[in-house]
Amino acid sequence: MKHIYILLLALLFMTNSCKEEVVNHMTTLSDVILLAPESDTFIDIDPKSNAVVRLHWQKSIVADGTLAFYSILFDKESGDFSNPVRILKPLKQGVEQEFILSHQELNRIASDAGIPELGAGKLKWTVQASNGVNQSPKGASFILQVKRPSGFARNPEQLFLSGTGTEAGANLQNGIPLRKISDGIFEVYTSLDQGSLVFHDGQNAQAVTYIMDGNAIKAGEKGVSPVSKTTVLKLQLNFNQSVTQLTEILEVGVWFSGFNRVTHGLAYESKGVWALRNAEIAFSQQSWGKDERYKFRLREKGQDNVVKTYYLGSSKKDNSKPSSSTEASYFYLFPVENSQWDYTYKFMRESGNADILLDFNASANSTHKVEYR
Repeated sequence: MKHIYILLLALLFMTNSCKEEVVNHMTTLSDVILLAPESDTFIDIDPKSNAVVRLHWQKSIVADGTLAFYSILFDKESGDFSNPVRILKPLKQGVEQEFILSHQELNRIASDAGIPELGAGKLKWTVQASNGVNQSPKGASFILQVKRPSGFARNPEQLFLSGTGTEAGANLQNGIPLRKISDGIFEVYTSLDQGSLVFHDGQNAQAVTYIMDGNAIKAGEKGVSPVSKTTVLKLQLNFNQSVTQLTEILEVGVWFSGFNRVTHGLAYESKGVWALRNAEIAFSQQSWGKDERYKFRLREKGQDNVVKTYYLGSSKKDNSKPSSSTEASYFYLFPVENSQWDYTYKFMRESGNADILLDFNASANSTHKVEYR
């Protein structure tokens, strides 16, 4: 009886071992074979276009006939994929043996791999399959030779300005926010002086910082103000092209339609606000009665020292007189034509003591308000 019991135990152990071997065998995967683009293919990255790179590979065979799930691994040329720069996955796992990689994403991968703006380098990529139990062996890898364009691979979502040469001072927490015009493009109206200047994507020590180097934007922590004396200006940053543009604001005035000229000049106060305090608002007498229409005229000087004049007014060609319940959008500022009467606002009433304020750094749109006393 004892011998029978030992025999049964041996048979049970052998059965379990066989089952384990069968399971291990049935869940193995074959190597992934890369197909395209061929190794050493050159790509001139153009992230502004709709261009893509199509990565293809041959199906990995799972011994038990189930589907394989794929991961595309990118690494530096010298890497071994133990710590890849990027791991991507196809949308239709288990079905597709293709990944469509945009030039924008490829530019980010190249940047993360240490390839600088306007620089050329090599990226290594491979594909690994898995069925949830096992992974395919690390197979062959292909090389992509790439050239990066100018501009940052990743644009900040928000941006602030600080430094001893700015109105904010050197404390990042007091940084002046820039308005985001579109992806990678920011704008601020401000006053600069001699001293330090830095842009940052947050208001703490962990913020990513950028500096101006001539007209170029570069990553860095210690930047210098581009002016040698106090200057009121509009500063635009384009991270898509890594360039800046400075425009000096020479004059901001109220264009009174009835008088067909600037009747009031506004003085710069701080942080993008121009103001006229204690203004006398007197309507112009016309044949049809008194006219209360107005807009704004600006004069600015570019880096080429060319002086230009332009107008800011309403998005509507004709407006009604505002009231205390008029929506804030009525007062938004838009570039308009230089006609005497069109695209103007209307003063609510005449006043001998009013404040007119223009805020170019308002969060939504550049705007203005008239405060009657």
